[in-house]
Amino acid sequence: MKPFIPFILATLISSPAMADEPAKSNCALPTIPIPQASDLVNKYYHKHVKEYNACIAKFIDEQQAISKNSPDVVKANAAHDAADAAIKEHNQFIEDANAREAQNGEPDDDATPKDTRKAM
Repeated sequence: MKPFIPFILATLISSPAMADEPAKSNCALPTIPIPQASDLVNKYYHKHVKEYNACIAKFIDEQQAISKNSPDVVKANAAHDAADAAIKEHNQFIEDANAREAQNGEPDDDATPKDTRKAM
């Protein structure tokens, strides 16, 4: 039983610090394919982009709602920070994807990632 005591103490001590960290989305960031990728890989990529956009939009909306409606200032600020971080992550992905598509030539208009979110 003694070997577990340091582990239990470490868990108890670290728990309050972790509660202050903003939430992170569970949205899987799409991997941008190489220019020589097959049509099937590009099709899967564009499908994944649409799923990512929907997931990150939902996460941002949820965090913004918590930020606006929470009576707990610490929780509201953490939600605001989480939404802001997700927006920055999304915008960085859009920049990277658009740069890659510019290198590859003409983008496919209906599947090109669009910058739909702005920082708060």
